Amino acid sequence: MKKFGYQDKKSKNYFEGWYFRFTNDVNYAIIFAITKNEEDPHAFIQLFNETMDECIYERFDSSAFSFSNNVVTLGKNKLSLDHVYLNLKGTVLDIQFTNEHLVEKSAMGYLSNAPLDCFQEVILLSGIGIGTINGKKVTGTVYIEKTYGNKFPKKWIWLQSNYSKNKSMISFSVGYIPFLSFTVKGWLLIVKYHQQVLNFHSLAGASLKYIENGFIVKSRQYKIIVHYEKGKTITLVGPGLKAKMEIPVYESLTAKATIQIYKTGALIFEDEYHNVGLENMM
Repeated sequence: MKKFGYQDKKSKNYFEGWYFRFTNDVNYAIIFAITKNEEDPHAFIQLFNETMDECIYERFDSSAFSFSNNVVTLGKNKLSLDHVYLNLKGTVLDIQFTNEHLVEKSAMGYLSNAPLDCFQEVILLSGIGIGTINGKKVTGTVYIEKTYGNKFPKKWIWLQSNYSKNKSMISFSVGYIPFLSFTVKGWLLIVKYHQQVLNFHSLAGASLKYIENGFIVKSRQYKIIVHYEKGKTITLVGPGLKAKMEIPVYESLTAKATIQIYKTGALIFEDEYHNVGLENMM
C-alpha cells in the first residue's frame, strides 16, 4: 500500500512516523519513527498506555531503521499492515490483525506534492487484532495512521476511536500548517457507520466549524456534530523546527465522544465513543 510506505521526502531535517493503536481493556499506542534532524538524527519508538504516567521514548541508531516489503523495522520491533511485534522495556506485544478497513484514497490530494511542513494519512481505520501482551491473550481493535514532514503544525486537534456503542468508527484531524507566506488549515474527517464510509476534508467543498468541546462538519447533504470530553493525558514528544524531537504533545487514550449525523436535515445516525484518542493542541 503506497500510503503506508516510507515516503522519505528529504535527506535531512525530516521526520516520518507510523502510529499504531490497539484498543482493548487496556489501550496501547506505539509510534515507530525516524528523525533526520542534523543535530540529533536517530530512530525511535514511543510506547504508552492508559495506565502509564510517562511515555517510554526509546532511541535507536538511524541504521536500526528500515522499510522493506511493507514492513517497518526498528531493531527487533516490526510493524506491517497485518502484524505488530514489540519487545521494549518489559512490554512484549505480538498481535496479528485484519485490515479490511484500509483507507485507500489519500485525503491530501494534490497537496501531497506541495511543500508543506507536515503531511498526515489515515492508513487503517479499523482491524481486529488477536495476539498477546506480556504473554496474556488479547483481542481488540487496531488503528494505523502516519505523519511525515519537517515539523508538526502550529496547532491541531486529533480525535480517533473505533470503540463505540453502535460499532461506528471515526478519525478526525485538523492542523494549521505554514505554507509559503500563508498558514493552511488542513483537516480530515472519516466516519464509518453500518456499511457506509463518509469522507470529508478541506479540499472537498465541506466546511468545519469549532464549537465548545467539539466541531461541526457540513457538506451539501450532511451535517455531522461531534462533542468530546478529555480523559487522562500523557506527554509524548513531537518534531519541532527541522524535525528536532522537542515539542511536548498531550494525548489521551480514554477520552469520550458523541456523534450525530444528519442527512438533508434529518438525524440518521448517532453514537457514543469510548477509549477515544484525543490531542487538543489548540
